[in-house]
Amino acid sequence: MLNKKGRRLRGLRLPYQSRSPDQLRRLVGSLVLRRDDGSSVLYFVEEGIKRRIIECRGSSISVEFTKAHVRDEMSGLDLDTILPVIVIDDCRISPRWRRSRFILRLDDVLSCKKCREAREALLG
Repeated sequence: MLNKKGRRLRGLRLPYQSRSPDQLRRLVGSLVLRRDDGSSVLYFVEEGIKRRIIECRGSSISVEFTKAHVRDEMSGLDLDTILPVIVIDDCRISPRWRRSRFILRLDDVLSCKKCREAREALLG
């Protein structure tokens, strides 16, 4: 994926699955782009029949953690765990717990008002 200047843009591939909340924090930190106007941008990419690129823009982008009580199907235990939440200004993108990991999907990202689908022509 290239921007207008021909530089490669990196985005978080969806659906994103992990058992490690800290891994998502590090990944988001490495993918956030700082613009000259002081805003921050994070791209999400969903590959499929049609490639969709989602652009999330805000004055700040960070990852916070929240506690949740979940059922881990792999171990068969009920656990108190920490889930990551991507925070873009006043908008919060929360992944869902599924079986034994959290999953971040396209509809989770699009639920944030700061995120919109970017046109291929804008990026390529």
